[in-house]
Amino acid sequence: MQQQFYQLAANRSNVYNFLCQFYNTVPQEEAIGKLFCEEFVENLKKLYSMAEGEIKEGARLLEHTHRRTLERTLEDLTEELAVEFTRLFRGLKPKYGPPPPYESVYIGEGRVMGETTQEVNNIYLEAGFALTKEYGGPPDYIGTELRFMSLASYREAECWKNGDRNEATRFLKIEDRFLKRHMLRWIPGFCDTMFEEAKTDFYRGVAKLTRGFLTLDTEQIEELLQVLEEEEQ
Repeated sequence: MQQQFYQLAANRSNVYNFLCQFYNTVPQEEAIGKLFCEEFVENLKKLYSMAEGEIKEGARLLEHTHRRTLERTLEDLTEELAVEFTRLFRGLKPKYGPPPPYESVYIGEGRVMGETTQEVNNIYLEAGFALTKEYGGPPDYIGTELRFMSLASYREAECWKNGDRNEATRFLKIEDRFLKRHMLRWIPGFCDTMFEEAKTDFYRGVAKLTRGFLTLDTEQIEELLQVLEEEEQ
């Protein structure tokens, strides 16, 4: 059973790491070239054939973006995505794009680095992480929150691997709490806005993948915690 828990945590960490890169890194030619390599496309096709709902739709949209790369230069595509990245995630000015993806903004606090930001940062510290701007932005930026979930589930996986059930369960409970008290309060809504505002299938696909995976992962964690609770009884 611990091997299964380890593998699931490792897989979840990989997906969160995959997602956070879309929000933390301005598209550049080298990165886009690697992103649409044959292996990545094959993985998308597998995801499309196996997944359901929004994850499947997101994979389809990203795969469609890859097909378009065959019709244009990598330079043109990179420039288009870089402009889109800035418009969707930087909140440069009203009506140019959506409000920037910070939790404090989307739950109505009205300012960054306020009470919500501190609450988020406290959870990072509880888990043993000091996430700085090198991870993408302020603590409550979408890319930073996704990065935290990648790190936390990776640490959870290491605990399962080392046979430390108590510490693994502690991390799993932190992840569950962070999803429900923070990420699910605002990221699905932002993803809906992002999908409507995006002018490219690439970022429409990212919006669907992000929203769909958060829903799936919440269900996965709840099931795992239920199994652990039943084993302890």
